[in-house]
Amino acid sequence: MQIQQKLRLGLKNFLWWLQEIFGDAEYEKYLRRASCESGETSPQVCCESHHRDGAVSAEKFYLDRIERQYARVSRCC
Repeated sequence: MQIQQKLRLGLKNFLWWLQEIFGDAEYEKYLRRASCESGETSPQVCCESHHRDGAVSAEKFYLDRIERQYARVSRCC
């Protein structure tokens, strides 16, 4: 049992690391940083209240991110 728990924790940490490296966790961070008017600390309740209160959807968030990244001229040489 101890080995299984360590493996799960290691896998969970590895997946978290991958999400941080590749930017997959940015939308969750955006929702956490936004003020939660309902006063709930539960991420699910907080996310639902943000969608009702005007926070952008995940799709729009990532499209805006891609547009910001590629909208400006990038010169490597």
